[in-house]
Formats: sequence, structure tokens, C-alpha cells
Amino acid sequence: MFELKSYQKLALDALESFLAECSEGTPASEVFEKNCLANGWGKGKYLDSFNGKPCVCLRVPTGGGKTVLAAAAIRRIDDAYSKTGAPVVLWLTPSDAITTQTYDAL
Repeated sequence: MFELKSYQKLALDALESFLAECSEGTPASEVFEKNCLANGWGKGKYLDSFNGKPCVCLRVPTGGGKTVLAAAAIRRIDDAYSKTGAPVVLWLTPSDAITTQTYDAL
């Protein structure tokens, strides 16, 4: 079985924690600020782009396994926040080459 790298696991753990707390009714901006401070990233500034729905960006370096990370995040997002048991994903890519590369990787 494929094993995620430690930084990928940490990113997914932070995402899952953020979404779980948001699903309990705490505003995303408060959860974001609390998590930034807890991780030593400063206060952080949350941009509420989706009218109260949680929105974050996971940043990993080039070659850091973004496709694998995104695929692994789907279940965690559903388990922590959506709780549908059947998540729907819209996967956008900037070019046909990236679409093909992503499809092959998945």
C-alpha cells in the first residue's frame, strides 16, 4: 500500500482538525486563527470567500505529491465536515497536459 510522507500526513491532519471544528459550529475564521497560532504561524488572516463555508489551501513544494494529497483529502473532508458518505469532487486543472497527468496518477 502507498504510504503518505510525514508532511503530507501533517497537512491532512491539520485539514481534518480544521474542518471537524468548523462542523461543530465554530466560525471558520476563529478556527483558522486558533490553528495558525497553535502551529506557530502567527495570527493568520482568514478570507471568507464562500459565505461561512470553510475554505483553505494546502501548500506543498513542487514534487510534494499534490495529486496524492488531494486524493487522500477527499475522504477526510467528507468524514470531518460533509458527512455524506458519498462525496462529489470537481477536479480542476489548468491544462490538458495536467489533466492527463493527474488522471494517470489517480
